[in-house]
Amino acid sequence: MRLGCCTAPHHRHSSAAAPPAAAAAAAAVAAAPPAATASSAMPKKKGKEEEPKAEKREPRSAKVMIGDMDAAQQQKAFEIADAACEQFGSGAKLAGLGGSMMYKSMSEFMKKEFDSAFPGAGTAMDGVWHVICGSNFAASVTFEKKHALYFVMDNVNFLLFMSKDNPYD
Repeated sequence: MRLGCCTAPHHRHSSAAAPPAAAAAAAAVAAAPPAATASSAMPKKKGKEEEPKAEKREPRSAKVMIGDMDAAQQQKAFEIADAACEQFGSGAKLAGLGGSMMYKSMSEFMKKEFDSAFPGAGTAMDGVWHVICGSNFAASVTFEKKHALYFVMDNVNFLLFMSKDNPYD
């Protein structure tokens, strides 16, 4: 048996063999289960286990460029946009390769969330929510009164509006 750190030929190790008693003791120590620690030997408390507390971060701020929406809907739009930025990334991260796909995912996420938060009665006359987001875009849209919001959050522009299926109704 060789003693040393490895079996590499470039190292010089002592060729002296360990005495049989020492080798047997080393093998017994290696095969023994780890000793119980004081904390593992104590019974666990019943009830709620302590979970690590997640840091609470401040919500991102939004700068409203055009707002024709009531305050409750605006606040919900900001919360949903904040969640979208958290899940899919911010403007600085999205500027690289694949940013357009992330903007599309953010738009889909926001539309789904806004549809569930403010559902219509299911008719074309109720209107449909639309979401456009990105760093550079132009839009000319027709929307329902009190159902449009254009804002910037974390270097991402968001346009959220409701329109009827047929604008001539």
